[in-house]
Amino acid sequence: MSTLLLNTLTGKTSAGSIVVTGEGGSTTTNMQQGLAKAWASIYHNSGTPTSLDSLNIATYTDSGTGNIKPNLTSAMANTGYTVTSAGWGIASWLDRDTGAMFSSTSQYQIYNTENNGAIDVTSTYPISTTIHGDLA
Repeated sequence: MSTLLLNTLTGKTSAGSIVVTGEGGSTTTNMQQGLAKAWASIYHNSGTPTSLDSLNIATYTDSGTGNIKPNLTSAMANTGYTVTSAGWGIASWLDRDTGAMFSSTSQYQIYNTENNGAIDVTSTYPISTTIHGDLA
C-alpha cells in the first residue's frame, strides 16, 4: 500500500482545472465544479445571526425576523450559482419552511418561516446552507 502526501493539486493543462474519470471510465467531471464553494450552519437567536461553523463566510447581516444574509469572503463569478438550504425542528414544526437564494455575487439570503410567519432560528434548530458554482 502506498501513501500520497500533497499540499497542492494543480491541473496539467490548466492550473485550476483537474478532470476526474467517473465510474466505469467512460465519462469525466471537473473536480472544481463539484466542490462546495461556501457552506454555513447558522442560528438567529434574538435577531443576531450566529455561525456554528462555516466556509467562505465573512459576516452575517440581520435583515429582520427569519431573514439572514451571509456575506461571502470570496465572491462568486456570477449570480448563476446555486444555494441549497435545510432547517429542522421538533415534530410540531410541521409547517416550517427554510429557503435560500442568491442576492448578489458576494451575498445570499436565507429565510425561515413557520405556520406562514417569519421566525428566527434557535441554536437548538440551526439552518444549514451550501453554495455550488464558480468563484470569481
